[in-house]
Amino acid sequence: MAKSFVTLTSSDTYPIFVQQTKAALLAARVWKHGSSTVKAPKQSSLPTDIEQRELRIYDKNEEQVLGIILEHLDTANARLVEGKKAHEAWTLVSTTHVTKTANRQYQLYQELANTRQEPNEALPAYLQ
Repeated sequence: MAKSFVTLTSSDTYPIFVQQTKAALLAARVWKHGSSTVKAPKQSSLPTDIEQRELRIYDKNEEQVLGIILEHLDTANARLVEGKKAHEAWTLVSTTHVTKTANRQYQLYQELANTRQEPNEALPAYLQ
């Protein structure tokens, strides 16, 4: 059975999006293109067969990373990364959805403080 992926719609779904998307990129062996800037191979004025092959591999990897990222974005986030390279898209999504402000920390603290197990609720059900 195929695992369902979370679609990134807001900062609330961002942590799960990162976990699942990074796992997919690692499995596809293209994580490096998402996590850092990978420069295109240099091409001479008359590219050799090897240079052309390296460029094709580079382009394929970039497209694969973008495809995996876009596959897990909603329409608004997809428009946000339109026309970006793989690493630029990953970084833009991150800077847009990682919220480390004092307000967000307080909101998370309040959510944690208000989390309670119901009297008749089993522990495994509560932990899910």
